[in-house]
Amino acid sequence: MTSQKTTTNRPSLVLAAAPAHPLRYPIHLRINDVVAGFRDGRSNLVDTAPRAESPMLESRIEEFSLPTWLRSNSHQFAERAGREYLVAHQDSASNLEAIRASAAEMLNLQTIRDAAAADLSSSSLDPASISGRLPSESDLTDEAVSVRRRREHDLLLARTTSRLALAERALGDASQTVARLTSEVITNYECLVGRVEVLREFHNRRATAYQRSFMRRFRRTCLDQNIAGFSSFMRYRISLPEWCTSPCPWLVGIER
Repeated sequence: MTSQKTTTNRPSLVLAAAPAHPLRYPIHLRINDVVAGFRDGRSNLVDTAPRAESPMLESRIEEFSLPTWLRSNSHQFAERAGREYLVAHQDSASNLEAIRASAAEMLNLQTIRDAAAADLSSSSLDPASISGRLPSESDLTDEAVSVRRRREHDLLLARTTSRLALAERALGDASQTVARLTSEVITNYECLVGRVEVLREFHNRRATAYQRSFMRRFRRTCLDQNIAGFSSFMRYRISLPEWCTSPCPWLVGIER
């Protein structure tokens, strides 16, 4: 019997075009989170004394001493979000390099176009140029010299016009390339933000299950204590990384 090797696909979270569907919260994982909250609630591991504000808490609520489980959950999210960022950035690396190359090419083409436009605007044929005679043209009539000067001017004008048209066409092509590649990079980045938002929602669901179990156990074992001080503990939520709320940082500094 020939054995078949099973290929494991990469998780959808690391695919650039993966839709931002909610992550499954398996029952065994939910049970583990509830059990952890039940265990910690019995020990009352939360220090509700006010501390300095922390930007990692939503709405900048007062920081408190987080139980190890919540800190670990936050660190897992940060690690997964960081990994998603690195993978997405690497996926866009070739496009970003092409954008830089096209932007540099556009600067060169703009110089060529401007020079051609300047030559074209200063290429008027004055009477002195028409009657100008070269030493080798001493045997030609004035009319023949004039015809020759006009032909030379028309040829120079045609070449300059062609140079300007080619530069403008190349500039337009490069601009379209930059626009297309930039759109792909932004789309990849927006998909990344969507995946990180899904991760955040997943880890906040885990935190909510833990917190509710913690408080249920705490109320049963510490009836004489005031639970009002646990409002910050119950409101604790993981925030998105700062880069998720900003325009794509990968395009900063690239001339477009």
